[in-house]
Amino acid sequence: QNSKGNSVTGYEWWWTMSPYSFRTNYTYAFRVRGSESPPGELWYCNVGGSNVVRPVVSLKSCVEVSGNGTVNDPYIPTIDSDCALADN
Repeated sequence: QNSKGNSVTGYEWWWTMSPYSFRTNYTYAFRVRGSESPPGELWYCNVGGSNVVRPVVSLKSCVEVSGNGTVNDPYIPTIDSDCALADN
């Protein structure tokens, strides 16, 4: 939800970065339904159309994040040298 308590994704479907399957003429990927109806519904579909891709960022478990994700207080990841060298 945004800072006004409204859905930021509405009823739209959003592509994930996770593939479902690859076929001769099509590539299928997972997509998730916006938070209005029903929240978080997961499905797969051939890639294309007017859906939007939501980028994914993977962080090491030792990365510290400040902020609450709003426009006025965005998430800010920080990493120290020990974390940078860690395997996770």
